[in-house]
Amino acid sequence: MDYINTQRVSIRREVLEKVHQQRPYTIPLNVFVNTLLDEAITARVANLTLPPLQSPHTPTIENKFGKESELVTRKSKQEREKPLTKYRFTVPKQFEYCKEELKTFWKNKPVKTEAAAKILFTELKKIQEDSNKTIVIEEILEATSKGWKSITFKNYVRYKKPPETEVRKHPAQKVTTFNDMGFING
Repeated sequence: MDYINTQRVSIRREVLEKVHQQRPYTIPLNVFVNTLLDEAITARVANLTLPPLQSPHTPTIENKFGKESELVTRKSKQEREKPLTKYRFTVPKQFEYCKEELKTFWKNKPVKTEAAAKILFTELKKIQEDSNKTIVIEEILEATSKGWKSITFKNYVRYKKPPETEVRKHPAQKVTTFNDMGFING
């Protein structure tokens, strides 16, 4: 088996994970990928010689390792050109007090999906439970002015929340009065 000079090829992460799942641990990755590609090309060429009605829509190949894998099929032009449904941002009732601030933040936010909105409201709820409504409004205003992608409770605790420890003074810094010593003015 002759190998040509090495070339770098980009492979999608999902495809590479599938390859790692199917690859037996005794076979090196490059040998396994070369075998899969060879079989896929051979199967595709064999399907091209069949009449169009006999050609399967999702051809499968049987590899030498006893597992079956599917060839990647392209999406049709109609599927590719489907318009994406835009998420309509609505503020829950518990955040009515900061509705305008949230709308301004959302307008400037780069990712505007339903999942992003759920995460935003969950994180704001955590901040609200930990502190109060004015802190939530301050966080939203700061995120809007600084162009943050999201607001998280973790970052609020890390950067904003004041420490909850008491500052203990040295005994020499204590202010003593005559009343503390037992002398009473009178």
